Amino acid sequence: MEPPTRPSSGSPRNVGRGFVSWELGTDLVLEVAGLITGELSPFYDESDLARDAAACACVGNATFTEVAEAIFKFLSPRFGEDPGVDENSSTSELKSVLKSWGRKTSGKKSELWQRIRDECATSGERLEDEEAQQARCPIAAGPKRRIQEQQKARVSKTKAKELYGVSKYRLQSLATQYSYSSSFGSGVTYAAKDVKALARQSYKSYDQLRKMQQGSKEWMDNYKATRSTRQARVVAVLLGRGVAEAEAQRATDHVWHLAYFTDNRDSATEEWLRSGAQAAADEAHTWIFHCMRTNFRLHNVRLHANYKYAKSAKYKQDWVADKALQDVQTHPALPRHMRDEAERAWHAAQRAKQDAVLRGEAPAAQVQLLVQR
Repeated sequence: MEPPTRPSSGSPRNVGRGFVSWELGTDLVLEVAGLITGELSPFYDESDLARDAAACACVGNATFTEVAEAIFKFLSPRFGEDPGVDENSSTSELKSVLKSWGRKTSGKKSELWQRIRDECATSGERLEDEEAQQARCPIAAGPKRRIQEQQKARVSKTKAKELYGVSKYRLQSLATQYSYSSSFGSGVTYAAKDVKALARQSYKSYDQLRKMQQGSKEWMDNYKATRSTRQARVVAVLLGRGVAEAEAQRATDHVWHLAYFTDNRDSATEEWLRSGAQAAADEAHTWIFHCMRTNFRLHNVRLHANYKYAKSAKYKQDWVADKALQDVQTHPALPRHMRDEAERAWHAAQRAKQDAVLRGEAPAAQVQLLVQR
């Protein structure tokens, strides 16, 4: 019995009495090529397809060569074909052909004809040439030029975010180049191939990015459409509490950052809108009260100038410091929802005064007031 021999690439492999071919049928080859070309997107463009097709062609296996040929045919579908027009055809006929191919139809007649030739023949090759079929480039001049442009393409920060979903923070790891483009002017640009690599790390597919972007757009459209309605709800609550309309509107604008205005949710129920309006109105009313009844504004100026943020709540104690607790709780200007906060501020102020007395820092009049209480 002869020992089994190691099969070579492209030859059958002995398995018992039968054999398994290294080659696939045409239908399977086209299926494999279709799976590859089906990934065409900004994440995986024509230049990536051409690179992978070239890699398949270099394997030296008949199946891989057929896959490469199918991909090249996808990239240059009209290569070697008769366009049905010639240089003597009318301008309208040339434009009609280019339009059916999805190519530009502007320019002079000579430019239109050259554009058609570029889709059907390689550079410097006549349409009727049949020599050296195996050695010629399998992609026409036009698609080849577009692929080369994609390989060298550069993108701006804005395009990287909009087209590839890559944020400015992630772009910091990439090499930059100051470039000029007629589309976005001059500025810092990044190699498109590097940006695509980052995008493929962040998203499973381009479809996933598109769905996320569409969801964000739909939410933003809904947010803009309903924001004025939510603001009107908050203003109405403040008006019901006796706040002047101008003050209510200004306070509502001041608390724009609240979740009631910025919460990213798919739907907002009536109960959520109602309770959220009450909570937002409480925040706005609190701001109005502190601006009008305490030294909140002056205190903020002092905090900003001296950076004493550890005492950021002292203005609350200043307002209640010289008042009885009952007077604080029943003050007509104090919103109902602030009573507990005012009581805590009052007790904090009393403790601060007692500590000052023990340290001997309190004035005599303040000591006498504490004794009376």
